Amino acid sequence: MAESSSNLTNLLSKAAKKTAQYNWLDAVGLYEKALAVTGEELERARITSEIGRSYFRSAFQSDSRREFKELMVKAKSALDSTSALYSSDPKSGLVRGKSLYASLWEADDYEERKALLKKALQAMESAAGSIGSNVDRAALADAKKDVLTYRCEAAVQEHDRKI
Repeated sequence: MAESSSNLTNLLSKAAKKTAQYNWLDAVGLYEKALAVTGEELERARITSEIGRSYFRSAFQSDSRREFKELMVKAKSALDSTSALYSSDPKSGLVRGKSLYASLWEADDYEERKALLKKALQAMESAAGSIGSNVDRAALADAKKDVLTYRCEAAVQEHDRKI
């Protein structure tokens, strides 16, 4: 058990270093190895969330729209899995909002993107309201940052549509 815990800590440390270097796909591989050595549900959810975040970030380093979309699909899949792992935990709603936000990046149609962004924003605002500052301050701060990001994206889309 101690060896497994030590291995998990080592893998997560290496993955964190890769994310700090913007080596998102290398981090995904390490996070996936970390999943293989942990059985604890909340830890699995946290790691799976990091996989989704890493795929999401890696998409913006893509060389083509096709690759971008493939990575967004993987991000959304990991985030959907995270939401299921969190189950009734308020963080499930936060991750669902992130998943909807990833979906909008797959869409090519303006109206579809607008609808997905609205759903993502509603999900994130609702989840942020249910978390409460006394439960998980980091999750609440992350949710509020995402709400701002989604609102900025909505403003940009609306501005670009008018041009």
